Amino acid sequence: MAKDTAESDQISSLLAIGRRISGVLELEQISALYMGWFAEQAASEAAAAAAQEEDGNNPEVPAGVNRVELALAALGLRTTTRIYRVPRTYYSWPLYERALSVGAPSAEHMCKTVVLANTRWRSNSSSSSSDGAEAEQAEKYVCVVVQYTHTISTQALVDAVNGRTGGYPQPVSRKRFNFRLADERAACALTGFGHNGVAPIAWPVRGVPVVVSAAIAGLRPPVIWLGAGDVDYKMAVPVGALVAAAGCIVADVSSPIQA
Repeated sequence: MAKDTAESDQISSLLAIGRRISGVLELEQISALYMGWFAEQAASEAAAAAAQEEDGNNPEVPAGVNRVELALAALGLRTTTRIYRVPRTYYSWPLYERALSVGAPSAEHMCKTVVLANTRWRSNSSSSSSDGAEAEQAEKYVCVVVQYTHTISTQALVDAVNGRTGGYPQPVSRKRFNFRLADERAACALTGFGHNGVAPIAWPVRGVPVVVSAAIAGLRPPVIWLGAGDVDYKMAVPVGALVAAAGCIVADVSSPIQA
């Protein structure tokens, strides 16, 4: 019992220190210094990775990570993004430990890519072509980048995509929407990535809207950590650069999880 209490006190102390460090990093001048350092590290690591490539592929990383790296390069983000390999035990750790292990400024900077399906979507197309099928998938699904410390509001998500995406260029009745988590098999087929490895880019299906929670856009320093194509890899990417390059929708679609 005494040991458990001591460990709990140590964790509380570490969290308190982490919050103070996070508070300092939120300061505008310190945040700018951090991002300058981050950019230098990203450029150096990207150059090292490029030196290992063979015909555009890095044989040292899984295929999914290669796809992400190629997509980052196509978007002009490869030299400003950091990619990390994490231990197999990574997801057994508390969120604050995961943040510490990748050097994130806080737990709030830790994000995930979530695939949701509109269960009320109905096909209006008689086309059997691959382009038609891809367009329908872009209408049925939505990708949301959200913090682990937040929960998605599906009602707010309707407002974010209704009338603003390829599938719904004009507003339609809210009754036509009911967003739920896509099942794992459908999400894998749509994204080409497995569980805990989903990135918001490099999907084989084009046109699926990507919504970034407005809470993420307000982070300081403005960088997030999320899946990089494989369960054992994560990437850290500047928020503004990702939003601009990938054409993301920024919307208030999440709220903090109540402790």
